[in-house]
Amino acid sequence: MPVVVARERPLPDLVIRVSGNARVRQIWGDPSEYDLRPDASPGELSKLLSRFGAHGIDEIVRTVVRSRQAMVSTADIPVGGRVRPIRAAIVPGAGGDAVCVLADLSAFATDHRQYDLLASIARGGEPSENLAGIVDLLGGHGGRRGATVLVLSDDGDRLDESLPAGGVEVHSGFAADLSHSLPWVTAARSGRRVTVTDVASDLRFADLGEIVAEYPEMGAVMVEPVVATGDNAVLGAVVVWAPLVEDLPEAADVELAAVLAGIALERQSADAALVYRATHDLLTGVSNRAALIDRLDRALADDSRREHPVALLFCDLDGFKAINDLYGHHVGDLALVDVARRLVEAVRPGDTVARYGGDEFVVLCEEVDGAEGAMMIADRLVEAVRERPLDIDDDIEVALDISVGIRVSGDAETNESMLRDADSAMYRAKAEGGATARVYGEAVRRSVRHRAQLAEELRVGIDTRQLRLRYQPIMDLTSDRVVAVEALVRWAHPSRGLLVADGFVPLAEATGLILPLGEVVLAQALEDLVVWDEQGIDPPVGLQVNVSSQQLQAPGFSESVLAIVDSFEVDRQRICLEITETSLLEESDESTAALETLVEGGIVLALDDFGTGYSSLTTLQRVPVSRLKIDGSFVGGLGINPSDEAIVRSVVNLAGSLELTAVAEGVEVVGQMEYLRDLGCEWAQGMLFSPPLDSPTLVSQLTRMQRRSLD
Repeated sequence: MPVVVARERPLPDLVIRVSGNARVRQIWGDPSEYDLRPDASPGELSKLLSRFGAHGIDEIVRTVVRSRQAMVSTADIPVGGRVRPIRAAIVPGAGGDAVCVLADLSAFATDHRQYDLLASIARGGEPSENLAGIVDLLGGHGGRRGATVLVLSDDGDRLDESLPAGGVEVHSGFAADLSHSLPWVTAARSGRRVTVTDVASDLRFADLGEIVAEYPEMGAVMVEPVVATGDNAVLGAVVVWAPLVEDLPEAADVELAAVLAGIALERQSADAALVYRATHDLLTGVSNRAALIDRLDRALADDSRREHPVALLFCDLDGFKAINDLYGHHVGDLALVDVARRLVEAVRPGDTVARYGGDEFVVLCEEVDGAEGAMMIADRLVEAVRERPLDIDDDIEVALDISVGIRVSGDAETNESMLRDADSAMYRAKAEGGATARVYGEAVRRSVRHRAQLAEELRVGIDTRQLRLRYQPIMDLTSDRVVAVEALVRWAHPSRGLLVADGFVPLAEATGLILPLGEVVLAQALEDLVVWDEQGIDPPVGLQVNVSSQQLQAPGFSESVLAIVDSFEVDRQRICLEITETSLLEESDESTAALETLVEGGIVLALDDFGTGYSSLTTLQRVPVSRLKIDGSFVGGLGINPSDEAIVRSVVNLAGSLELTAVAEGVEVVGQMEYLRDLGCEWAQGMLFSPPLDSPTLVSQLTRMQRRSLD
């Protein structure tokens, strides 16, 4: 007689969800089958998994979650009273968790499709194929059983068919709004299993009749909700039906199928989220720089086969820093989101809107009708942004504008050249007042070349002492004496003559040359100050030197200033650095520390052009200035414009209240001087007293004034 070998029952699958620190969150199945306790510890899991040649569970979870790659391994493990081939699959889950699936692969196991499905889910296989595998496992049974997987829509209002592929029969007609009276709708709403033992006699589900008419073999139904393994949010439902209730699978099998469907859907969602984060700007929702460059590269690669060229529109939000500083970064973020939305609404279907960085957006337009067509799109963008202000609340509206630079593709273009040239055209648009668009062409190319050449010439000029200083006296309106001079830099260009600061200082700031330029100006001014002292100018005058925001933020700036002053053995309190309101808007931890170090070292600070920027009383209290310089545009309106008079009066009063010295700039006529004196303004400067003078002329003038005072 042949020997009859009893078939031993294979171990049921065990699914364990673990947190990022390897703590067990949830278990599906009986852990005792695998010699684990219901509250299995990380140590027990590590001991079991070590049989697969793996490290501790905590290291496995970190590796799987970080790499988004599953770990799958098979080994002969002594569990359940005998040695069995066990497959372990650890899959990245949602929220930094991982899911561990243990399956018995012994020869006594009856269906290996389940283990192939587990491997596919672990590898991150196509979600539709994984769901098809679940349907394949539950369906069939000699043609007496059907199954499908329904997935909750993104808005959470509907169950849709997952449409599994791979040769599995697609069952339709199950999709339904959550208002319907159907078993799978009830399961999705309640999050609990629903079983209909006799469809014909069950009166709970009024809408089931139409489905039964299409599937006459549906005599009994079992529905298991698919839930997220982390927060138990419903993701969908697994539906199984058969002629009789006894033909339905075991409830544990349907539950496991729902767990696997949940893992597959979570994996799909997590992978989709990673792709989204890699290709989109998380604040505005538009494409990010990486996605833009990828699409631009592909568009340029196809450019030779197109009838029309590619255009790149580089957009920059005008005055964005002022929005941040006036209203806070939260409002700045709202502005960026609003601008992105307006750009998306204004472009053509198929165009790409991307946030390039900060307040910069780039629009990629394929197939444009040359520069004219690109300009038409750019004009729409400018108008879309400026057509209405951003409403912050009932009382505050913020006007929005953008400047746009356009680059249309030609031969042998690269993404670098397209972006660079569009950026140059955008800066040309800003230089012309903003809120407009400019096309990169010969004029912009000439401007870029001119700018680059001038920057190189300036670098040489700084190194070869081409800078010249002019000094404008600052008068004490009470004593009519010169109390200080403001150093004003000029550039003796070899071919262009003597250039004033507006002709090259902005370029120096944009190119970083402002740092060596500033050091040269300070040293040269101190050198002249020492000469004046040696020539007997009495009383000694103070020296005021302008400083930019880039200098304030440069590492070691304050220490460099103090060292230069000390090298000329000049009293630090005679030196005043003038900072503008704009530089205060760009205040950072570095600039604040630099200002504090300078003041603690004895240097005096003046706030220049006061009233033209966005300073507040809080700023004046925070920044240790000693002098407020009233901008000449307000002084010019004294006796003419009541608004200017009110502003000057307010600044003088503010300076007095804060025990600061008020200094009026741009005084040109006697009436302005008398008006300022009557207001109590202490100091003033302007053409009424003296134009900016070179050092020898200044010395002569100071000497004459000194003699008159003695007479």
